[in-house]
Amino acid sequence: MRPGRLAAALLVGCGLAAARLPAARAQVPAPASTSAPAYVVAEVEVTDPATFARYAAQVQATLAPFGGRYLVRGGAIEALEGGPPKTFVVLTFDSAQQARDWYGSSAYRAIQPLRVQATTAGSRLFIATGMPAR
Repeated sequence: MRPGRLAAALLVGCGLAAARLPAARAQVPAPASTSAPAYVVAEVEVTDPATFARYAAQVQATLAPFGGRYLVRGGAIEALEGGPPKTFVVLTFDSAQQARDWYGSSAYRAIQPLRVQATTAGSRLFIATGMPAR
Protein backbone atom coordinates (compact mmCIF):
# COMPACT_ATOMS: atom_id res chain seq x y z
CA MET A 1 0.00 0.00 0.00
CA ARG A 2 1.32 3.40 -0.92
CA PRO A 3 2.11 5.80 2.00
CA GLY A 4 -0.62 8.27 0.96
CA ARG A 5 -3.27 5.55 0.97
CA LEU A 6 -2.04 4.15 4.29
CA ALA A 7 -2.29 7.59 5.92
CA ALA A 8 -5.77 8.11 4.49
CA ALA A 9 -6.89 4.69 5.73
CA LEU A 10 -5.54 5.43 9.22
CA LEU A 11 -7.30 8.80 9.33
CA VAL A 12 -10.61 7.27 8.23
CA GLY A 13 -10.24 4.47 10.79
CA CYS A 14 -9.44 6.90 13.60
CA GLY A 15 -12.36 9.11 12.57
CA LEU A 16 -14.76 6.17 12.64
CA ALA A 17 -13.49 5.08 16.05
CA ALA A 18 -13.78 8.61 17.44
CA ALA A 19 -17.31 8.92 16.10
CA ARG A 20 -18.30 5.77 18.00
CA LEU A 21 -16.83 6.88 21.35
CA PRO A 22 -19.69 9.19 22.44
CA ALA A 23 -22.21 6.46 21.60
CA ALA A 24 -20.22 3.91 23.56
CA ARG A 25 -20.00 6.24 26.56
CA ALA A 26 -23.74 6.87 26.47
CA GLN A 27 -24.37 3.14 26.90
CA VAL A 28 -22.33 2.87 30.10
CA PRO A 29 -24.71 2.89 33.09
CA ALA A 30 -24.27 5.71 35.56
CA PRO A 31 -22.56 4.62 38.78
CA ALA A 32 -24.83 3.92 41.72
CA SER A 33 -25.20 6.73 44.21
CA THR A 34 -22.80 6.47 47.11
CA SER A 35 -24.63 9.09 49.14
CA ALA A 36 -25.97 7.69 52.39
CA PRO A 37 -29.30 8.91 53.72
CA ALA A 38 -29.46 10.20 57.26
CA TYR A 39 -32.16 10.05 59.88
CA VAL A 40 -32.87 12.43 62.73
CA VAL A 41 -34.35 10.36 65.53
CA ALA A 42 -36.15 12.02 68.42
CA GLU A 43 -37.25 10.29 71.59
CA VAL A 44 -39.17 12.68 73.80
CA GLU A 45 -41.54 12.72 76.71
CA VAL A 46 -44.05 15.53 76.32
CA THR A 47 -44.89 17.33 79.55
CA ASP A 48 -46.72 20.33 78.03
CA PRO A 49 -48.98 19.14 75.19
CA ALA A 50 -50.20 22.63 74.22
CA THR A 51 -46.67 24.00 73.77
CA PHE A 52 -45.57 20.83 72.00
CA ALA A 53 -48.50 21.16 69.58
CA ARG A 54 -47.34 24.71 68.72
CA TYR A 55 -43.85 23.34 68.05
CA ALA A 56 -45.07 20.35 66.01
CA ALA A 57 -47.24 22.55 63.80
CA GLN A 58 -44.15 24.51 62.69
CA VAL A 59 -41.56 21.76 62.13
CA GLN A 60 -42.69 20.71 58.62
CA ALA A 61 -41.98 24.17 57.19
CA THR A 62 -38.41 24.06 58.54
CA LEU A 63 -37.72 20.68 56.87
CA ALA A 64 -38.62 21.56 53.28
CA PRO A 65 -35.55 23.70 52.41
CA PHE A 66 -33.29 20.80 53.44
CA GLY A 67 -35.22 18.01 51.73
CA GLY A 68 -36.29 16.57 55.07
CA ARG A 69 -39.51 14.69 55.66
CA TYR A 70 -41.21 12.61 58.32
CA LEU A 71 -40.97 8.82 58.30
CA VAL A 72 -42.42 8.35 61.79
CA ARG A 73 -44.34 10.96 63.73
CA GLY A 74 -45.83 9.68 66.95
CA GLY A 75 -48.24 6.83 66.45
CA ALA A 76 -48.44 3.49 68.21
CA ILE A 77 -45.19 2.08 69.57
CA GLU A 78 -44.79 -1.60 70.39
CA ALA A 79 -41.81 -2.35 72.61
CA LEU A 80 -40.07 -5.61 71.74
CA GLU A 81 -37.31 -5.24 74.34
CA GLY A 82 -37.13 -2.63 77.09
CA GLY A 83 -39.65 0.10 77.63
CA PRO A 84 -41.09 2.10 74.74
CA PRO A 85 -40.34 5.81 74.36
CA LYS A 86 -43.24 8.14 75.11
CA THR A 87 -43.05 9.88 71.71
CA PHE A 88 -40.86 8.79 68.82
CA VAL A 89 -40.11 10.72 65.61
CA VAL A 90 -37.91 9.83 62.63
CA LEU A 91 -37.03 12.38 59.94
CA THR A 92 -35.17 11.48 56.76
CA PHE A 93 -32.66 13.55 54.79
CA ASP A 94 -30.51 12.76 51.76
CA SER A 95 -27.34 13.17 53.85
CA ALA A 96 -26.10 13.76 57.37
CA GLN A 97 -24.92 17.21 56.26
CA GLN A 98 -28.45 18.18 55.25
CA ALA A 99 -29.71 16.96 58.64
CA ARG A 100 -27.07 19.05 60.44
CA ASP A 101 -27.88 22.06 58.26
CA TRP A 102 -31.59 21.72 59.13
CA TYR A 103 -30.87 21.40 62.86
CA GLY A 104 -28.61 24.46 62.79
CA SER A 105 -30.91 26.54 60.60
CA SER A 106 -32.37 29.77 61.92
CA ALA A 107 -35.88 28.50 61.12
CA TYR A 108 -35.49 25.42 63.30
CA ARG A 109 -33.56 27.26 66.04
CA ALA A 110 -36.48 29.69 66.30
CA ILE A 111 -38.91 26.91 67.30
CA GLN A 112 -36.51 24.60 69.17
CA PRO A 113 -37.13 26.33 72.54
CA LEU A 114 -40.77 25.25 72.30
CA ARG A 115 -39.70 21.59 72.08
CA VAL A 116 -37.28 21.97 74.95
CA GLN A 117 -39.92 23.72 77.08
CA ALA A 118 -42.57 21.09 76.29
CA THR A 119 -40.48 17.94 76.96
CA THR A 120 -38.47 16.40 79.77
CA ALA A 121 -34.74 16.96 80.15
CA GLY A 122 -34.16 13.27 79.33
CA SER A 123 -35.30 13.71 75.73
CA ARG A 124 -32.88 12.60 73.02
CA LEU A 125 -32.35 13.82 69.46
CA PHE A 126 -29.64 12.31 67.26
CA ILE A 127 -28.55 11.72 63.65
CA ALA A 128 -28.10 8.15 62.37
CA THR A 129 -26.49 7.60 58.97
CA GLY A 130 -28.14 4.94 56.81
CA MET A 131 -26.82 2.65 54.12
CA PRO A 132 -25.83 4.14 50.75
CA ALA A 133 -28.19 3.47 47.86
CA ARG A 134 -27.03 0.70 45.56
